[in-house]
Amino acid sequence: MKVGGIIKELRKGHKMTQVELAKKLNVAPTAVSAWERDENRPLLDKITILADMFNVPVSHFFKSSRTEQMSVGKNIKRVRKAKKITQNELANMSNMSRSYLADIERDRYNPSVVSLKRIAESLEINLSSLIDDDGNDKNVIPDIKKILEDNKQIKYDDVLIDGEEKEKIHRVIKAILDIE
Repeated sequence: MKVGGIIKELRKGHKMTQVELAKKLNVAPTAVSAWERDENRPLLDKITILADMFNVPVSHFFKSSRTEQMSVGKNIKRVRKAKKITQNELANMSNMSRSYLADIERDRYNPSVVSLKRIAESLEINLSSLIDDDGNDKNVIPDIKKILEDNKQIKYDDVLIDGEEKEKIHRVIKAILDIE
């Protein structure tokens, strides 16, 4: 599914109109409509806001037929067990309920970036270790990896992004992946 379909699915799942979503994002309703028809795509800062609003990870918007969604829950469980920490202990350390953590580990819920950061900090690991299967960046979603590797230029829908906008994108991606 493309970004537009994902946005539409989340919006409808939250019983929200395009106009209501547009107001929350401070954009025109026609922008939301264009995103949902895949005629245009939101900038990364809007995707970050959407992820927080709908309580899904930013990676949720970058699923495609050539990449499978990461199993963050399985990674959390793997690291937690390796460190001999119970669900109760990790839930308390991460300031969340044990049942919510259990649902995350079972991939029933996609945690927000904030929740993932709290879990990573509690486990004393980098956020990227929860996102990647083996704790390095070889499994990062291709669209994001390209942006990180291409330090000279960033293209989004064949439009060159540079200067301050490029720096914003780099900061957001680095914060999400918890890298320097």
